[in-house]
Amino acid sequence: VAAPDLETLLAVRGWRVERESDGTLMLHPFLGASPGPSVSARSLGQLPTAVAQGRVTVPVDTWEKARAVVASWLESVGDPALRLGKIRRIHDVYVISIVGASPPHPLRHQVSVAVDDGRVLVLK
Repeated sequence: VAAPDLETLLAVRGWRVERESDGTLMLHPFLGASPGPSVSARSLGQLPTAVAQGRVTVPVDTWEKARAVVASWLESVGDPALRLGKIRRIHDVYVISIVGASPPHPLRHQVSVAVDDGRVLVLK
């Protein structure tokens, strides 16, 4: 398994990977990640690469961090016809509109970003 793939696999299971200068991998649990294979509301959603690789740190408690998380998610989706729209914070969740790239920029999706762990859940 290639290193980026390993990091993604670990991130999906709730681990943040840090690389030391000597090549050692340090694993850190994400706050709020549920242990084991059971599915809970907190373990639903996708962990974007930006969070998994530590480019965006948790908690995702600023508008800028939420934007970076969703930009990373959009990059993984790979659809050039999608753009970030409005970003709103509702308690411990950011709700972000994903719109079409061309005017009149119709709503295509809405996604949420959990403040505590940065997971993205597609709502629409």
